[in-house]
Amino acid sequence: MNRNDLHDVIIIGAGAAGLSAGLVLARARANVLVIDSGAQRNAPATHIHGFITRDGIPPAEFLATGGDELAHYGASLLRAGVEASIAKATARSSSRRTRATRKHVRS
Repeated sequence: MNRNDLHDVIIIGAGAAGLSAGLVLARARANVLVIDSGAQRNAPATHIHGFITRDGIPPAEFLATGGDELAHYGASLLRAGVEASIAKATARSSSRRTRATRKHVRS
């Protein structure tokens, strides 16, 4: 199994808390995946307030900047629904187990 297929931490939601947690963990060299559906609860808002160094930033710009900062430390930001992400990960995992089992049986 490839190290890139495993994550130490999966964070659901790319709001301020999710991006901050992902950034701190990625800086600590954890393999981090942040999953976000893109359905922002603050989408009607024109600006975010009360977040240090980013007061007044538009929500979409905040997400883009956060994604860039995550990528700088090797974390991934997946723009998909949680259910779809879990289904995809489960299918990949099952496929790898099946291949590994077949290889083991043939040996």
